[in-house]
Amino acid sequence: MAKKEKAVASKTTLNLAMRERDLAKSPVVALPVIVVIALVAALVSWGVGSQLARVTAAQQEVDQMRETVETLRAGYADYDQVREEYNRYTYKDFDRTIADRLDVLSLMERQVYPVCAVRSFAVAGRQMSLVLEGLTLESTSSLITRLNAEEMVDSVSVSVYDATSDSGTTYPLTNMVIVLADASESEEVAK
Repeated sequence: MAKKEKAVASKTTLNLAMRERDLAKSPVVALPVIVVIALVAALVSWGVGSQLARVTAAQQEVDQMRETVETLRAGYADYDQVREEYNRYTYKDFDRTIADRLDVLSLMERQVYPVCAVRSFAVAGRQMSLVLEGLTLESTSSLITRLNAEEMVDSVSVSVYDATSDSGTTYPLTNMVIVLADASESEEVAK
């Protein structure tokens, strides 16, 4: 018996009958791609997240510094007024040509108080005005000489007049004006 020949399909038939597999749709290829994409997304989100956290922390620090600066500015808002008030009680902004008041009092204690009674005493700028009682013309002349010998005294002028008491008696008063030397010049010499 003769063997029957088998019919073999032609190539066109075979192609139509057989389906080719698409590797792009294969779960074996898709899984590594999904893992790589997830890994890249995780790294990017971690990198961006850490940068955002640092930027947020830096912004909070800047905001805190601004608040501190505003608090300091508010604290110093009345600085000029406080400085002006302070300078009213100190010699900081006074005219440097004026002698130190303690030196003026020391001059009075050394030269004037031992020889007479002081009825009134005023200092304005570099000028001292005194009303003295109990001086004779000779003791007035001696006092003027001693005052002119003082380094802090520039000049002395005197006028004498008679005053009348409530009881009707008269007594001599000496009106003395002492011009003090420019204190800034003595400071420069001291330096």
